[in-house]
Amino acid sequence: MKLSLIDVSTLSSPKIVTSYTGAGFYTDAAYDFLAVRYLPESKKLIVPVSKSDYNGSGTYNYTDGFTVYDISDESITPAFDVIHSTTESYCWYDAMIPARSFVIQSELTTIKGHIAMSTEMKSGSVISKLDLDVGFNYTVCEPWLSYPIYYYENSGYDYGDEVVGASDNSTRI
Repeated sequence: MKLSLIDVSTLSSPKIVTSYTGAGFYTDAAYDFLAVRYLPESKKLIVPVSKSDYNGSGTYNYTDGFTVYDISDESITPAFDVIHSTTESYCWYDAMIPARSFVIQSELTTIKGHIAMSTEMKSGSVISKLDLDVGFNYTVCEPWLSYPIYYYENSGYDYGDEVVGASDNSTRI
C-alpha cells in the first residue's frame, strides 16, 4: 500500500510532495473509497489495512484493522494502529461488514470484518471492542489462501473469460 501527498496548486503540473509505503499492507480503499476517512481539523487520515508477515518459521501472521496517519504539508506519519484481529491462520468468510470509520467527540469507531471497536483518537488506546463472531461456527469458513483456488476450481470459472450480461448475446471480456 502506498499513500502519496500531491501538490495540485498548479493543476497542469502536479507534484508528489511525499509518500508513505507500508510493506506487506493491503487496503480495502483500493476498491472502496468509503473505507477511508480524512479529518481536516486534526489532519488525521484513517485507512483500513490488512497485513501479512512471514515469521520465518513456515507460517504467516495476519493483522487486520486500521491505521491512523498524521498528515502535514510535508509528511505522512503513522500515528497508531487499531488492531481488530491478529492470527496465524486467516479465515475467509463472506458474511462481513465493510470497513468503515467515524469520529464523535474524539472517539474513533471502526468497523471491519466481524469486529467493531472504539478507540481514543488522542492516545490510540482501546475503549471497547465488540466481536460479532461470538458463538460462530468456524467450520463454514475457508482458509484465506485456499479460497481462490477452491472457488475457481469448483465454480467453472474460466480465467479471463468473464460473461457480462444475462442474455444469449452476452458480451465477453
